[in-house]
Amino acid sequence: QSFATGFYTWGVNCTDSSQIPNIGYSEIWNFTITRDEDAPIIYLVSPSAGWNDTNGNITLYYNATDSMMSLANCSLIFNGTLNQTTQSPAESTTLSFGLNYLQNGFYTWNINCTDNSENYNKNSSNIWNFTVDIDITAPSLRIISPTTSYTDTNANVTFFFNVSESKTAIDNCTIFFNGI
Repeated sequence: QSFATGFYTWGVNCTDSSQIPNIGYSEIWNFTITRDEDAPIIYLVSPSAGWNDTNGNITLYYNATDSMMSLANCSLIFNGTLNQTTQSPAESTTLSFGLNYLQNGFYTWNINCTDNSENYNKNSSNIWNFTVDIDITAPSLRIISPTTSYTDTNANVTFFFNVSESKTAIDNCTIFFNGI
C-alpha cells in the first residue's frame, strides 16, 4: 500500500477457529512516512571567488551532501554551460573537476547536484569566478653598455643591461658572448 507522508501506528490481531473464537493482539508500533524533499547542499571550496590563475590549468574543488539520500550526480557548470558530470559522487568529501589549456579571460563556475530520491531533488551552488591571466609577453631588455663599436684597452669589460617584466618575476638572464 502507498502511504501519504505522516505518522502511523500498526498492530495485528488474530482470531482462532475454536467454538468460542479467541483473539490475540500484538503490540502497537509506530512508524513515520517521509518524502525526501530536501535538495543536496553544495559548498564551493576553491579556488576562491576572484582567483587569478597564471597558467591556464585549474582544478575546481567542491563538497556536496544530502540529508536523506545519496547523490545521483554532480555537474560542473562552466561559463553557464554544462561541462562535466560525475555519477554517484562521494558525499562529505572534497571532490573536483579539472580544466586545462584555458586561454586568458574571465570565467564563471558553479556545481549542480541531484540526489537519488524519487523526487530527484536538485540544487545549484553559488556562482564563483576566476580570471586566467597567462604571461604571454617576453621580458623587455635594454643593453646599456658597452655600446656598439666600443673598444676596450685593458681586456676587463663589465656588461650592463636593464630587464623588466610586467606580470611575473624574472627567472634568469644569460649573457651570450660571440653567440655562446
